[in-house]
Amino acid sequence: MGSIILIDWVAVKDMERVLSMSPVGIDHIELVNSAYIKGNITYGGIISFISKKSDFAGIDLPKSGTFINYKFLEECQGIEPSETLRANMPDSRNTVYWAPDFQTDNNSYAEIKFTAPDTPGKYVVLLRGLSSKGGEVMIKEEFEVINHSGH
Repeated sequence: MGSIILIDWVAVKDMERVLSMSPVGIDHIELVNSAYIKGNITYGGIISFISKKSDFAGIDLPKSGTFINYKFLEECQGIEPSETLRANMPDSRNTVYWAPDFQTDNNSYAEIKFTAPDTPGKYVVLLRGLSSKGGEVMIKEEFEVINHSGH
């Protein structure tokens, strides 16, 4: 189980390219020293190089690549994207629903609806909060997203 290596947020699998970077062009390195799961692939961690000029530290990336500007951590707008927009924009959020003031009814019941991620794979829903008496409450459930497009 290897780590995923990122240069300016782009995954790079060619170690020769990573080793050819000049340390002078690197602003800082960020490490995630725990397992990272994306779909059905588990990585041992993440090593992320951030260049000083956002130029991939001077290395050339394959010309066949396509760059998409993902929005990861952002303020929740509470608005679901339209079906047309969703069909043309991959959804790679790691938090799909956030409600800091969420409460259950008198029977400790609540229904939560959210849009599942686009990437097929197994996912974990983790609900954490505090009971009315101040104790920690945690509920963990799993679900699976299946690729229905036939690809």
